[in-house]
Amino acid sequence: MKLGTKIILGYVSTCVLFSLISVVVVFSLLSVQSDSAELRDKIIPLNDQGGYQLTNALHAQEALVEYSYNANQEALDRYRKFDAETVKSHQAIEAIFRQGLSSNIALAKDLTTQAIKDYAAFQVQANKAPILMKTIVDNRATMLATYQELNEGLTNFRNQRQAQLNRVITATNGGTIDMEEYQRVNNLLTHAYKMRDLSINYYINFLRGLYYQEAKYFQSSVDDVTKIGVELNELVNDPRITESRAQILELMDLATTAQTSVKILFQAMTTYMDERQAFITSADQAMATGLKLSDAMTGLTNEFVVETNVSLNSAFWTVVIGGILALVISAILSIVITRNITLPLNRVIGALSDGAQEVIALPGISLPPPIPWPREPRKTPPLWKKPARLWKSFLP
Repeated sequence: MKLGTKIILGYVSTCVLFSLISVVVVFSLLSVQSDSAELRDKIIPLNDQGGYQLTNALHAQEALVEYSYNANQEALDRYRKFDAETVKSHQAIEAIFRQGLSSNIALAKDLTTQAIKDYAAFQVQANKAPILMKTIVDNRATMLATYQELNEGLTNFRNQRQAQLNRVITATNGGTIDMEEYQRVNNLLTHAYKMRDLSINYYINFLRGLYYQEAKYFQSSVDDVTKIGVELNELVNDPRITESRAQILELMDLATTAQTSVKILFQAMTTYMDERQAFITSADQAMATGLKLSDAMTGLTNEFVVETNVSLNSAFWTVVIGGILALVISAILSIVITRNITLPLNRVIGALSDGAQEVIALPGISLPPPIPWPREPRKTPPLWKKPARLWKSFLP
């Protein structure tokens, strides 16, 4: 093989080696860059949205529970705000999934689908709350107005009977009290006090029912107002009661209205409590699924960070090992190429030297005398001393 061919082959081999190592390094770095971009643009936003949907869903549920107890409009507004934010987070997660991810995200996808489904079930129950609460609030206002009117009427009836009994006691005929009249009026007063106490219990049980939201208190309130109606009906049917019949009949109408009002409210509260239990169940399910989704997103992020670090370390060691291999192989190629070039030259030089020695050793062959060094420079006369040559140099 010719010398030039060897040099060219050595140069080409070195270039090919460096090119291969460079390609491996570039692909490793591109892989790290791709993983980093996916981590920044998809995985971290997924983790953030997973936390947002859980936090907003929790705030939405808290606000709705608060509204369910006191019908506070501000709490309802907060629920609607956090509900909208939760839906936005779910939509953002779905949008990222539609872009496609390189990681194994089957679990996260399934949990996202389940979380959206469970939250939609919670929304169905939650959206019933304002409607049912409005029914309760309206009936509560009607019931309170009826109670105030009934309580005021019973209080007046009691006061009037108390004054009537006082007149009977003070109106003595020769120092003797009319016992028949006394017993009749005292019976009226006893009924009046009993109805007044039932009215107070009716209202207290009603407030307990609103506060504790338990059916037994509403039922007790219904029973109390029913007993008031029974007492009034007994008075109406008593032939001894001749006065205040119009007042008693008016109180009976108020008691019937109060009884109807509290029954409607009781029914509305019962329906609401049943729906609220379903709402709480759906809220717990949505919260549990949302928590699992948030944990899955966090786990996915941690897993992807670990994978990215592994890729980064792999790229680093690829560069280091590739560089070392390039240096070692280049050194080996240089030694091989150098030896392939120098060894033949040395053999040629050795052969020439041996041939020269053999020629010198022949008889009658002698080397010329060595030329002294440095030699004296030959002196050349200046041009002006050679006018003819100078002149001829200008002639054509």
